[in-house]
Amino acid sequence: MAERVSAQDLAGLGAGTDPAVLLNLIERLMARVQVLEEELARARDEINRLKGEQGRPTKLKPRQRAEHSSDRERREAAKTWHKGAKLPEIVIDRQVEVRLDPADLPADAHLKDHVTVTVQDLVLRTDNVRCWCERW
Repeated sequence: MAERVSAQDLAGLGAGTDPAVLLNLIERLMARVQVLEEELARARDEINRLKGEQGRPTKLKPRQRAEHSSDRERREAAKTWHKGAKLPEIVIDRQVEVRLDPADLPADAHLKDHVTVTVQDLVLRTDNVRCWCERW
């Protein structure tokens, strides 16, 4: 703990006092102020803890970065993941052809092609249906 500065120390200082003595006094006072500020911070943290609040966070050590021997190793570390297609893995249980009545369509509708749609439904057993639909 820093030394205390007495009133007698301060009374003996005058205009002709050596600057080294003044600097030593300032250094002792600054050390005392720092000790008092640390005590005050600890007391405030304890009061907050007793109130049920959080104290000040402790200082975290900086994380150690892994040492890479080259840029090539650094680039290879970050690999991207791509979601794969699942449609080729689906087992088709039945196929249904869906037809539309041309009378229900507008007069200018023309058949362009057919579209394959896979519908997955899970009902205690799989019921995967591939529909061959007319597209108008």
